[in-house]
Amino acid sequence: MKMNKPRALVGIAIAVSIAIPVMAQAGTPYVGGGISNNSISGWDSAVGFQVFGGYNFGEIFGVEKLDFLGEAGYMQTNDLERSNIWYRSRSYSGLWTTGGVAYPINPQWSVLGRAGFDFGDDDGLMVGGGAAFHVDRNLEFRGELVERDHITSFQINAVYGF
Repeated sequence: MKMNKPRALVGIAIAVSIAIPVMAQAGTPYVGGGISNNSISGWDSAVGFQVFGGYNFGEIFGVEKLDFLGEAGYMQTNDLERSNIWYRSRSYSGLWTTGGVAYPINPQWSVLGRAGFDFGDDDGLMVGGGAAFHVDRNLEFRGELVERDHITSFQINAVYGF
């Protein structure tokens, strides 16, 4: 699914205009980053990285403990390689934004889900899910599987909340 750039920018503007009043409520900002293993069908996999910032808006839909997360970040892969008749190599990078949910299973573990858009080389829809291990009130480690239009990415991230 390819995204029209002007339509994507309108979508971002609408999301930001909705999010600003919600952010006035109590919530928690956070930053994170980590490494990823990225693959594309028919290509070798490559390591990459991502950095992001987010905001935990708190409970949504009246479901106790179901938190709404808004995130924006940057991802980059090393060269993915393909050797068939010709040798080819390509790296991917770009900005992305997602909305997601987090639900605690117990004090140490929670499950995560996300959906949003990538605005870089693999622009279009992105979805993902995984789990988070909470070291303490401010630090967690996440393991997630994220699917973009072409790239499948397994990510390990450290997240620090303020």
